[in-house]
Amino acid sequence: MLAGVGDIDEKYEDYMAIIADDFITQKGITTVGVWALSGEYVVFKARTYDQQTDLDQLLKKIFGDKNGGAKDGATGAARLHLGLAGKTPDRESLLKMWKALLEQEFVR
Repeated sequence: MLAGVGDIDEKYEDYMAIIADDFITQKGITTVGVWALSGEYVVFKARTYDQQTDLDQLLKKIFGDKNGGAKDGATGAARLHLGLAGKTPDRESLLKMWKALLEQEFVR
């Protein structure tokens, strides 16, 4: 499951983990990713109960080696600087682009 929470202020990023924790307890959901734009970053929080899903490897593949999962294998996070794209006033197009990219890479 993938859930985008939009374009948020950095002070609300911690709530994304709470949302991910809530979704992962729902029946039938084994892996969840919650993402948002936050300033000049895309931020991602992930949870899984699926032992075949390696969050560390998956998040490193999508967001680079500085991101990944915790040692428990059940939680993960990423924060990727968007460079010049993060400065665009067209945040709606940026959200649509990231939604499409994450649906392609995270949801299988």
